[in-house]
Amino acid sequence: MNKRIIIFSDLHYGEAKNIEGRKLNQPAQSLVNLKNLLGKINLDNSKEIVILLGDIISKIDAEKDLKHIREIFSLFEAHKIHPLSVVGNHELNNLKKQEAFNLLGIKEAMELEFENIDVLFLDTMHEGYELSLNEKLVQLLSNKLSAGTKPLVIFSHAPLYRYDVKGNVWLETREEKAYIKNWHQVCDMLKKSKRKVVSICGHVHHNRILVENNVSFISLQSFSENISPLDNGDACQAYAVLEAKSDELRLFVYNDPAEYIIRI
Repeated sequence: MNKRIIIFSDLHYGEAKNIEGRKLNQPAQSLVNLKNLLGKINLDNSKEIVILLGDIISKIDAEKDLKHIREIFSLFEAHKIHPLSVVGNHELNNLKKQEAFNLLGIKEAMELEFENIDVLFLDTMHEGYELSLNEKLVQLLSNKLSAGTKPLVIFSHAPLYRYDVKGNVWLETREEKAYIKNWHQVCDMLKKSKRKVVSICGHVHHNRILVENNVSFISLQSFSENISPLDNGDACQAYAVLEAKSDELRLFVYNDPAEYIIRI
């Protein structure tokens, strides 16, 4: 693999708001913060691929949601980068799924191949805040698991496994909105495969790794999340970098530090 993968999860660009008195999410900061960060990390489209794990915007209304998505993509285009993305639940609050797909230039499943890894993007979100892999994608995943030998890295918005919601301020009382409803079927497929699998998701606003058999389930912190009770609710600006070596995958999370090393 001769390109790094830069991952942004849950940018949530929108309007400032408090949730039940908590300054935990600062969507109004996301555009300025992203602009400043892109200037610092100096993206090079010959060396890096950018992935957005959904919830690019915080839902407001259709007109503003469209405007905010276009503003985010304009920032990347100024660096000659066109991000690859999956849709999150916030994209589907005021937009139809196909409308969101067309706007982001994506499909419900996309595949990339590198020297050391295969990459698969899977759509887990549906209108009405339903989280699942549809039958077509389940079959596609089954085929991918049985056909290849290289490690398979899967990107999705929602977790493909039963994420532990305890202590999560967004999801602890809404577990049915935390992960896909057919997680048991999907996890069985993943764990029975002979391939090394790394499943990377957003949605839950939390850095965490769960390893079961040959599968590493990783959730990433939100770019817009406030992680310190000592500040004024400023966004942490978390992002991740994935690098594939001949014998390991390295995933570094910046600004809410975490490091995951998966032997392959």
